[in-house]
Amino acid sequence: MPFLVSNGLALIFTHFVFATDFSMTLIPGWFDALYPITHAHNGLQAGVATVLITMFVLRRFAGYEEWLTLEQFWHLGKLLFALSLLWFWFWFSSFIVLWYGSRPNEEAVLDLLITGPYLPIFLAVFMLVFVVPLFAMIWNPLRKSIWGPTVIACGVLIGTLLDRIRLYVAAFSVDDRSGHELHGIPDAVMPGAPDVMIWVGGLAGAILVYMLASKVFPVV
Repeated sequence: MPFLVSNGLALIFTHFVFATDFSMTLIPGWFDALYPITHAHNGLQAGVATVLITMFVLRRFAGYEEWLTLEQFWHLGKLLFALSLLWFWFWFSSFIVLWYGSRPNEEAVLDLLITGPYLPIFLAVFMLVFVVPLFAMIWNPLRKSIWGPTVIACGVLIGTLLDRIRLYVAAFSVDDRSGHELHGIPDAVMPGAPDVMIWVGGLAGAILVYMLASKVFPVV
């Protein structure tokens, strides 16, 4: 138990560092005490989605039908549903402070990350990470199934990836970091072919390590 707690705290601390050093501090005028914990929560949500997809693959192609049954998918799907609701709570808690304050530096941050050049990506994230899980998994027949939570988990992972593009690419595209607010909103930067190849290679490497480890340590 202490091992699990220490690893959980290390995970949250890592998300805090990434959220502040590689995103928030690169955008002048972005002051948000909730964003680091929001980033950590999103990581947990993506982690649950990854476990669901891995369970489906193991059940479908690796012969683990006896151990990975409907019960595991049902309960983990409920956890993913709860984390999707929390995603909206964290996001809205940060958004309402920046929007209601209407300070020039805060309006510029909203323009960069939400209402400006990255609006299409934000809308896709909002749908995949919150709206689709909410209105799909409120139905017991879908939530209490194997395909339902797995398909929703795939959407959550895609939405999380798009959200990271929105946050980190926007932060690194800011040229002028002098002062305490943005001076001009940079255009959106979309991933190119080399970026996609890096993602595919990284994902393939993670799958390879997992498969090699499964030959030594039993999955269940």
